[in-house]
Amino acid sequence: MKRGPESKLTREVLRHICKSLCNSIRTSMEGAGFSERVFFNWMKIPSFAAAVSRARAKAKAKLVKVITDASPKDFRAACWLLERSYPGEYARTETRIIEQKAEEQKMGGCTILYNVGNHTLAELLDFPTMDDPPEVAAEKQRRLLEMTPAKNAPVSA
Repeated sequence: MKRGPESKLTREVLRHICKSLCNSIRTSMEGAGFSERVFFNWMKIPSFAAAVSRARAKAKAKLVKVITDASPKDFRAACWLLERSYPGEYARTETRIIEQKAEEQKMGGCTILYNVGNHTLAELLDFPTMDDPPEVAAEKQRRLLEMTPAKNAPVSA
């Protein structure tokens, strides 16, 4: 005795989904008249998952063939494929220098304020390092200890 409603996953639906998997999952499922959530539920069915996996591999191979076929006519197609297939060797790298004041970092129209007890962030980050001569390291440590509030000191808002 079978429980629950009969599955709407038919051979025709499966063929339609598999043919359209060069698109996104959402687009493929909407084209078949189902939601994306249904796709992930159906992926629990081994035969559906295997069919989808094969269809996606075929779609990928088809798209790569389009690029390789275009590469003799337009070198940019070959460059694009190399960049994405072997990013460690062929991907473009770009160095960007971003300058920003340490005290005020802005993100999407808001300002981040640091509660640093009337000290600049630069002062707080000036801590001793292994490269500092002993007298410089001792002076940095003394300054940091002076900035540390007492345990029972009230915190001002």
